[in-house]
Amino acid sequence: MLNIKYEKFIQYIVFIFLEFTLIIFVILLVRMIILFSINKAQEAQYLTSISKNHIIYDPKSKLISFYEPKPNTIQIDNPEWLGYSVKNTINADSLNERFDYNIKKQDKTYRIITLGDSFTFGMFVNTPENYTEILEDKLNSIVECKTINKFEVINLGVSGYDIENSVERLFKRGIKYNPDLVILLLNGHNFITINKYERPLVARLVDQGKNYYNNKTGVFEASKLAKNMVIDNLGMENILNYQIQIFRKLKNNYQDKLLFISFSNLHNRYKNLLKNVISSNDLFYDNLSNIQDDKNLKLLDGHPSVEGHKKIAEDLFKYLILNYFSDCKQVN
Repeated sequence: MLNIKYEKFIQYIVFIFLEFTLIIFVILLVRMIILFSINKAQEAQYLTSISKNHIIYDPKSKLISFYEPKPNTIQIDNPEWLGYSVKNTINADSLNERFDYNIKKQDKTYRIITLGDSFTFGMFVNTPENYTEILEDKLNSIVECKTINKFEVINLGVSGYDIENSVERLFKRGIKYNPDLVILLLNGHNFITINKYERPLVARLVDQGKNYYNNKTGVFEASKLAKNMVIDNLGMENILNYQIQIFRKLKNNYQDKLLFISFSNLHNRYKNLLKNVISSNDLFYDNLSNIQDDKNLKLLDGHPSVEGHKKIAEDLFKYLILNYFSDCKQVN
C-alpha cells in the first residue's frame, strides 16, 4: 500500500512538472510572436514615417522589411553632430548615383554592381564622394584594357540594409543591368542584423517613446536596443545560421562572379563563415583598411568620411587590378 501511494505521488509530481513546463513554453512562444510578428501595412507605415520623403516600400516584396530610396529625389542630411549638409542624388532607378545607367550594356563595357548598407550607399557624404563613384572614375581614368573600353560601377547600397535586403535588391534592381561582377561590402554588424525581426521591435520602441535617432550623437538608439533584444531572444548561433541561408540563396540564384569584401578588423568567426559558403568562382577580400583606426577616415558616428571613401576605393582598385584586370595596364 505504501509503495502504491508513493508511486501515485511521483506520478503527480511528474504531471505537475510537465504541466509547468508546458505553460512556460507557451508563455515563451507567445512572447516571441508578440516581439516578431507584424503585418506588412504596419511595417510600411513605420518605415515611411521615419523618413517619408526618402524611401518607398515595396508591397510586392516577400520581405516586410524591404524598402528603397525614392526615385528621382535629392536627399539632404544635416545632422547636428556632422556640422554641415550632405546631398545624395537618387536616380530614376532608386540608386544613389550621379546619373542614370542604360539597361542595355554597351559593347566592351565592364559593369560592376555594388551591394551593402550605409557604407556602400555613402551615408553622410555627397554622392560624388562615395567610394563607388571614386572607383568608377579611377578605373576609367587610369586603366587601359584591350577588351574593355568603359567601366561602370552601379551602386545598389541602401542605408539600414541587412544582408537579406541587399540580396533582394540585387535580384530586383541589379540583375537587369547584366553585371560582370557583383561586390558585397560587409561589416561586422551585418552578420548579427536581421531586419525582419529588428524593424518591428524598433517600431514598437519608438511608439513607446524611445528615440529613433539622436541627432546630436549620431546614434540610432531604438535600433541599437532592438538589435540586443533580437540577439537575446534568438541567440548568436541561430542568427548566424540565418545568414548562412541567405548567402546560400544568393549563391543558388546568382551563378556569375561574386566578390565579398570586408575590413581587416572583421572578426574571424565571420570570415570563416564566409569562406565556408563561397564557391571557387567567388573571391573574398578581407583586408580593406580599417577606417575605425584612423580618425581622419571616419566620421563621429563611425561611417567613412570623404577620406575614408577614398581609402576604400583605393584598396578595392588595387585588388581588382591584381585579381580581375591583370591584362590591363595603368596609364597614369
